[in-house]
Amino acid sequence: MKKLSLVLFLTIFFSLSISAFALPTIASKDNTAFLRYYSPTAFSGITITDDATTPAIKADNDIRIQIPSSINAIFDEENTKREFTVEGTAVTNGKISTTPAITFEDKDKTVVIPVDKDFTAGESVTIYKLYARGFNELNGTPLNLELIYDKNATSIKDVKTITVTNSTYTDKTPPQVPTNVKITQTSDTSVKLTWTNPTDLDVILVKILRGLNYFPVSSSPYNSVGKGVEEFTDTGLKVGDKVKYQLGAEDSLNAGKYTDIYEYTLVNYADIQKADEEAKKAEDAKKAEEAAKKAEEDAKKAAETAKANEDASKTTTETGEKSTVTPTITFSDVSAHWAKTVIEKMVEKKIVKGNPDGKFAPDAPLNRAESSAMLYRILKRKEPDPTTEKPFSDVESNKWYAGYISYLKDLKLISGNPDGSFKPSENINRAQFLAMAMNMYYFISDATEKAAIDALKKGEQTKAYMDLKTDWYTSIVTAATKKGFIGGLDCGNSKCFNANASITRAEAVAIIDKMFNTYLETSKKN
Repeated sequence: MKKLSLVLFLTIFFSLSISAFALPTIASKDNTAFLRYYSPTAFSGITITDDATTPAIKADNDIRIQIPSSINAIFDEENTKREFTVEGTAVTNGKISTTPAITFEDKDKTVVIPVDKDFTAGESVTIYKLYARGFNELNGTPLNLELIYDKNATSIKDVKTITVTNSTYTDKTPPQVPTNVKITQTSDTSVKLTWTNPTDLDVILVKILRGLNYFPVSSSPYNSVGKGVEEFTDTGLKVGDKVKYQLGAEDSLNAGKYTDIYEYTLVNYADIQKADEEAKKAEDAKKAEEAAKKAEEDAKKAAETAKANEDASKTTTETGEKSTVTPTITFSDVSAHWAKTVIEKMVEKKIVKGNPDGKFAPDAPLNRAESSAMLYRILKRKEPDPTTEKPFSDVESNKWYAGYISYLKDLKLISGNPDGSFKPSENINRAQFLAMAMNMYYFISDATEKAAIDALKKGEQTKAYMDLKTDWYTSIVTAATKKGFIGGLDCGNSKCFNANASITRAEAVAIIDKMFNTYLETSKKN
């Protein structure tokens, strides 16, 4: 009789240190016997006792019993759920339900038993009718029952063994066929097959049959891959070739049936890439449309709320005294600054924020991340939802500015660099910020105002600035100047726009105030 190596891990995670409590103990019966290649069998009773004065087994921990991936066996979910029982003082005292809602994870390699309340000293639970099946591989390594009691995987062991006998049963059941077969072209000369292996535990390989062009699928295997691989790349083909494949699984004793024939004709790979790009553009456009629609709905709701709030706040007493708004936040470095009023105004409207040191740093340069946050808050006066995707290659999803940038990108109000980056920490110049702000203004405007902006951009270039030449931003500067949003910087006896200079935080706030004051007054958000 041969023994099968099997280590069962009873896993309980604790937040306490090892010295804070005595270790739980486990006990199990000797020699639960399993027959190789036979029907599911239940483990003998397994008892876990919490001997600690301070309980180690708590309600926020699960009892987990798992079969290592190296063992070719799984828990039998059907039989276990039907017959699984628990007994003991922990059950009597309501720490574990008499009918616990057990679950299975890791493709039935792990059974999870929920703990409802903290154990107290001396309470125990005994687990019965935990079925397992499979056991199709034999070796002679000793078998132990092991309790993992903390996140460092420190363990205690029950020295009793569990045996698996080599039965006279002969496996005559062939494995099922592979499923979810897909063929994907990867170049002008290759295709990749992917599939899902059968759930049979004893599958050892998948054979691949192939036919090419006018030749039928050959009955002799073209290639094979080992257990768990689930993919194969066929090379040496050419555009116009028609390939046909069938897949079949085998165990050590039986060959399963083959799948239906899957065909693919190779085309120019560049055409596939172009089609993929067009599909992605269409998907991006759809997302942008949905985001724009939602933003419009948000703006409409905000306007309705603002109107209601305005009506409710017109009088504060029965005598009809009008309420006044006083900024609740002041900064130590803006009291004598030319932009003091608009800074406090934008803070009150939650468009900008100060620094933790109580300063606003009005003359500090604005970077691209900060400008995105400002423009985002014009539409939505609340923090953005967390994002799980990187909007640009250098914008990690866990950065504070990722949500702002992602939202504006979805609306197509900002764009990155040709290399896919956004450079969030890079200072933004006056032309770039004005372009972002005008994009936002155009977005919130009605059809009449949009037409007016378009006409200004197409009209005669403004002569307000001595340094404004024909460039990508010229029409934007012209429209913004004629709308009264900007006036330029003093430049001797004239005015300059100074497009490539970094814009300061104060200058950006001043532009936002002039450009969006009306919108902000009619779309206040709580």
